[in-house]
Amino acid sequence: MEYSVESIKSSLKNRKVSRIFYREKYRAAVILPILEIDRGIHILFEVRSDSLSRHPGQISFPGGGIEQGENAFASALRELEEECGILPAHTALIGELDTVENITGAVVTPFVCYIDKTAQIKLQYDEVKEVFTIPLKKLLAEGLRESKIKEVFSLADDFPSEFLYGKEWKREYIYPVYYYRYGRHFIWGLTARILKHFLEIIV
Repeated sequence: MEYSVESIKSSLKNRKVSRIFYREKYRAAVILPILEIDRGIHILFEVRSDSLSRHPGQISFPGGGIEQGENAFASALRELEEECGILPAHTALIGELDTVENITGAVVTPFVCYIDKTAQIKLQYDEVKEVFTIPLKKLLAEGLRESKIKEVFSLADDFPSEFLYGKEWKREYIYPVYYYRYGRHFIWGLTARILKHFLEIIV
């Protein structure tokens, strides 16, 4: 087959542009729920079930994967109801936060929602072991702690490294990792990043 500028142009013109991100494995949405307790604002967190294959026993916000044909907010509301039994009728959207990604390939869109006082929480124990709240004032007063996480990239043994300058390749990247301890609960990872982002916006 002979190629020309026009044939190449035609091939490019008739295709839909996508994104090639090796790390992006799935898209998800979560809700950062705020409640009024004793005239103060609290944030609700989940403790994930120990039986889950992904992040068992860790602290998270209600949410999960976005299904085919579903928008991010609808997905977050569905997961909130499935996990905590909180109906959309008792939820009011306050705003949307920046979409974030983690090193495992999740691209997550967070929404801040107010949960009214009439909402009843009925946990799906296969997914959620328990829920708890933290006063917003406490979070703002104490802030999240910061450490570092190191990611190392190197080539597999079957890569022809002899053709590279220096005959080897290795990269190390340092990222901030945030955490917060609340009694026996330890919040870190993507949940802590979303929480920190929210706190920075409202101050």
